[in-house]
Amino acid sequence: MNDSPLNLGVALTYEQLTAGRTVDVHLVATLDAQQRESDQIRPPMSVIFVLDVSGSMTGPPIEHVTLSVDKLVGLLEPHDRVGIVAFSSKATEVAALAPVTAEHLALIRRRVRRLVANGTTHIEDGLRTARAMLPERERHERQVILLLSDGAPNEGRATPSELGELVREFRPDVGLSTLGYGAHHNEDVLGRMAEAGGGLYHFVPDPRECDYEFARAIGQQGDIVAEGIELAFRPRAGVDIVRAIGRSRTRVGADGLIVDMPDQAAGGQSVAVLHLSVHVPTELGPFDLLDVTLRYRRAGRDKSLTLRAPVSAYAAAQIGPPDTAALRRVMLARADSSRAEARAQADRGQFESAAASLRAVISEIRGVPGFIEGDGSPLGEACELLLDEAMAMERRPSQEAYRAFKRGSMTINVSTQNTDASQIRKLSEVSQKIIVDIVGNFPRAELIGISGKVAGRRFPLAADQVLGRTPTADIQVTDAAVSRKHARIYAHKGLFLIADLHSTNPTFVNEEPVSAPVELCEGDLVRLGDCVLRYCLR
Repeated sequence: MNDSPLNLGVALTYEQLTAGRTVDVHLVATLDAQQRESDQIRPPMSVIFVLDVSGSMTGPPIEHVTLSVDKLVGLLEPHDRVGIVAFSSKATEVAALAPVTAEHLALIRRRVRRLVANGTTHIEDGLRTARAMLPERERHERQVILLLSDGAPNEGRATPSELGELVREFRPDVGLSTLGYGAHHNEDVLGRMAEAGGGLYHFVPDPRECDYEFARAIGQQGDIVAEGIELAFRPRAGVDIVRAIGRSRTRVGADGLIVDMPDQAAGGQSVAVLHLSVHVPTELGPFDLLDVTLRYRRAGRDKSLTLRAPVSAYAAAQIGPPDTAALRRVMLARADSSRAEARAQADRGQFESAAASLRAVISEIRGVPGFIEGDGSPLGEACELLLDEAMAMERRPSQEAYRAFKRGSMTINVSTQNTDASQIRKLSEVSQKIIVDIVGNFPRAELIGISGKVAGRRFPLAADQVLGRTPTADIQVTDAAVSRKHARIYAHKGLFLIADLHSTNPTFVNEEPVSAPVELCEGDLVRLGDCVLRYCLR
């Protein structure tokens, strides 16, 4: 029986190639992660919270962060360990890494509550201090750094590439996720650090969401079943690797081109796509293209495991029919790549060029055989997302509006099918418990459609849900003026809040635009496009 937490699938867009020609073809390597019986018990975690306490955190920001940490350290398991670092102009060890005992938690809470915001932002020193606090990893343990910042680094290493390279030095033993707090953090820096650390970037637009996003970050790290993952591609004679699509973390080693992959949580998926130039033999029949090697470790283990998959094609009189599933994967990678390129153009104020490049990829997607617009498939979702982003660029948003939109879109990766703003349904029981404990009790409530295409429909509310026109939204509102992921309603301290997701269309409560999360009260009217829903307690 296969007890591996990772399944490796390899496919070519065309398996039958024209003999004697030089042909472009794409290779798709897909990793599917699943929790096996041997992985049911989460390995112990050593977690270091790295908290920005620079001057810009003064007031509500630092108050909410300290309250969040106060809650979250108590939700870790007794076999876990936790430590705290605070950084501003320099980093300080607030609490050493130690087991989650009542005494240690009491010490953390006392010291965290005394934190004072001042000084500049030295992220590098915060990272180095946290790494130094982590001892040599035990045989069955995960080591995790969770870094929160509300500003741009202005001491030490400060660029995305510099801090990304620093985080890569921690791998594969240490995973890292980042939380960007408020309107002034540098999402490019935090996003690159999270990518390099095998984790995720979380956007915290409002102080009241801090504890929820921290809980999600811990939950995601706790759900990891495979880490230190890399794919190596060794081409055979006559095969050239032109480029890897949609991934920037590549290098060349003894095994050929190596692609570093993110740590994988149970139920997750990641994809590597290569553009190949193949000099097809003149002799008809099968021939070898390349060898694919997957190396990884089970979460918390020290032994590296290996899977190998040879890839071959067939030289024929003419090119054969395409593998439509592989073509769709290629287009998902192209979609993510084009979104990154469009963001880079928009960063320079080139909104028209950004929109044009997105619309060009939309046209390519619509030309994929069997594509159906709005069918809820990953490729359909990618098309909807690109459309939303193209329309956002065409409106030439203000710098503030663009930054908010960009931060929200950075948390979405269509090639890994991470397309939901709310991931609670995909989390393990351990992660769900952490989030439920953070959310607390919330009222039994629902939205009742009173006009538009939702008229007469009732939508009971759970702890967290996204509203939008896509079939994958928790509450689907099929209106042309409603964005793919339009708004989010979530529980917080015994009530529900609604937040706009900074899409191309605004959200209204009682005809007032939602700029920051709004508490919902009995009878409030929520409007998305031409659809109006009433919030009611049950």
